[in-house]
Amino acid sequence: MPTLIKIAILAIFYIIFTSFSMMLTGKNEFLSSFKANNYTNNTFYIYLAGALILALGARLVYIAINYNLFTDHKYIANAASVTAAITALSYIGVLICNHFYLGEPITNKMIIGFALISIGCFVCLS
Repeated sequence: MPTLIKIAILAIFYIIFTSFSMMLTGKNEFLSSFKANNYTNNTFYIYLAGALILALGARLVYIAINYNLFTDHKYIANAASVTAAITALSYIGVLICNHFYLGEPITNKMIIGFALISIGCFVCLS
């Protein structure tokens, strides 16, 4: 499989893992049990465990992205730029995930930001 296709697939997984990990720690059920010092509530531990597993998965995918970039000699010089672009794209994923699962609004400023990040990533990766 070509390296760019592997990177694209891994980037999708990275964005999904990062977005859902952050979404779990932003849920009202998690935050209310954290604020009330109610650590005996199972909801707290379920959300925390899920967020930690997804965050670990995101880090492992990030390592896999770097590994694939460094094993293909064409991409070694641009590896830092590619991973920075993927991280920037994950911000968009986090905000979209928060919109659908936490009910946070997406404003016009955010849409402009999405466009700027996407254009920047496209320029960086081309």
